[in-house]
Amino acid sequence: MAHTWIARDGPMPTLKDFGAFKITMYFGDHPPPHVHVLTPDQRGATVAIRGGRMLQGELPPAVQRKARAWIAANRAMLLNKWNEMT
Repeated sequence: MAHTWIARDGPMPTLKDFGAFKITMYFGDHPPPHVHVLTPDQRGATVAIRGGRMLQGELPPAVQRKARAWIAANRAMLLNKWNEMT
């Protein structure tokens, strides 16, 4: 079940909650299509939906691997969400 966080720039729905981190997407965010990966200790990164490249920030290696694998497996859904939200 997705939760909505309120971010500085507006709502930020949680697309996947792994417990150790969450994958979110801002409404009306800037290109390229990407998601935000956030940890409970406030570390985070933006990761490109196409290709899984880290665009900004840092994550622990295990979080990075798991997040990138989930993004790759859900690429079509994420791109559809991106198009709905931007």
